[in-house]
Amino acid sequence: MISTILIGNIAKMFFPLVLLCSGIVFLYDAYKKNKVKYLIKDTPTSKIRSVAMGLSEIYGSVKSNELLKTPISKKECVCYEYLKERFISSKNGSHWRKLESKKNSVEFIVDDGTGEIIISPKKAQFLLNVKYASYFSCGFNINKSIDNIKTAFSFNKDKQNKFILDNLKELEIVNGRPKFPLAVMNGDIRIIEKYVALNDNVYVIGTVGVKEKDKHIIKKGNHEKTFVISDKTEKELIKIFKKKVILAFIFGFMLSVVGAILFFVLWFIMYLYFILLLIFIILLFCFVTIYNSLIRLKNNIEKAWCNIDVLLKQRFDEIPNLINTVKGYSKYEKKLLSDVTKIRTNYGHAKDIHDVAKVNENAHSLISNFFMTVEKYPEIKANKNFLNLQKRVSVIENMIADRREYFNDSVMLYNTRIEQIPYNIIAKMLKYNTKELFVVEDGHKKKVNIKI
Repeated sequence: MISTILIGNIAKMFFPLVLLCSGIVFLYDAYKKNKVKYLIKDTPTSKIRSVAMGLSEIYGSVKSNELLKTPISKKECVCYEYLKERFISSKNGSHWRKLESKKNSVEFIVDDGTGEIIISPKKAQFLLNVKYASYFSCGFNINKSIDNIKTAFSFNKDKQNKFILDNLKELEIVNGRPKFPLAVMNGDIRIIEKYVALNDNVYVIGTVGVKEKDKHIIKKGNHEKTFVISDKTEKELIKIFKKKVILAFIFGFMLSVVGAILFFVLWFIMYLYFILLLIFIILLFCFVTIYNSLIRLKNNIEKAWCNIDVLLKQRFDEIPNLINTVKGYSKYEKKLLSDVTKIRTNYGHAKDIHDVAKVNENAHSLISNFFMTVEKYPEIKANKNFLNLQKRVSVIENMIADRREYFNDSVMLYNTRIEQIPYNIIAKMLKYNTKELFVVEDGHKKKVNIKI
């Protein structure tokens, strides 16, 4: 008797438990999508020539020597997603059933005008617009012979596929979405292809590593798993993930509440505690999301500053080598070396970003004046060692400018975020204050004129 009652109670609780667990799964999915959304939102776009190791995002056009072809439209591309579905209608309802799906890709290069970087798309999450769609309808082919109609639904897959391919109707694509027929019949087939072709602009966020000497590659990281490739803009991606987060959160919340009500109806006293626990979990979810976002923004600033620091030190190492190549030619040689030593000492004693900015400006001016002086000596400009060092200093100068821009973008994102509600509440708790920009005075904004 007791076992029968126990089994009956367990059976009653099974459905509510399924709802509750499903709700928790949806809420966790919302959390993961929300994390990706904020990663895209919080990471400034890097210029490829000065991209740093770790998580980075870029935007540029596609290049590749190796190409694929899409299964149906036979378009050349570097990656594609293919989906074939059939409409099934029965007494229990109607739905589109997946018949076949494919996903393929090859390594390709992205060029943003400042440099090139290799993309290894394996394990990437593709978010692409539909570029080809076709439709096979029994209604379109109602005038075909009975034998042909039978062929379309025969068990001979080769004949069936050939008949369907011969009678596919290509659909119009509007804003990345195909215009499917409004009237759908049982057995109708639709095919969708998404792909990235040559010269398409793509957005990529992933982990930057080194493939070969002086060649960087973006792929899925071992620690940071976010790796997204899309032909959409950053703003469009943020909107897509925002919608996904809202839908997953609504489904998760509703399923959790309904499951909880059904589950705890036998334990009414526990019901109130569960509602309080659910509210606490939601508040904790919001706190963790905001906290992680602020930490990520703060770490982005520190990472960007460390990258600038490395380049500034490289520049201080190269300047004396550059001056030594003109030894004996210039009467200003000793003074230049003395100035370099002084600037480097000031950099070591710099206390804040203002001091570093001032040292950077002095070094920039010193290099500009040095190259202007060298212009008077044609024999120096023919020196191979001097030309090689001149190129290296030029590259470093450009990278410093790019990474200063990246640093300022990171600071602006951080400063804006800690002043927004509800981020400002958490920021005050963490004692986060606004950061200063790496500002260059107008007199030092002119690029170094290096003639080689």
